Amino acid sequence: DVLATQYVLSPNDSGEIQISRYSQVEKIVEGNFKISLTKQWPYDANNSDILNFTNGTFKGIIIEYQ
Repeated sequence: DVLATQYVLSPNDSGEIQISRYSQVEKIVEGNFKISLTKQWPYDANNSDILNFTNGTFKGIIIEYQ
């Protein structure tokens, strides 16, 4: 079993995802994101009440299922 702190989207933050590169030929998508998460319930009281991701990046491979 794993006990952890649960975070949810902050009430006044819808988050943001920005696609900077998309290649249908190479099947790649890249971009950045920002989001603010609020602690819903803690496993450890020492965990932060709010997590802010202000300069997140991602790169993914697009897989098509048929």
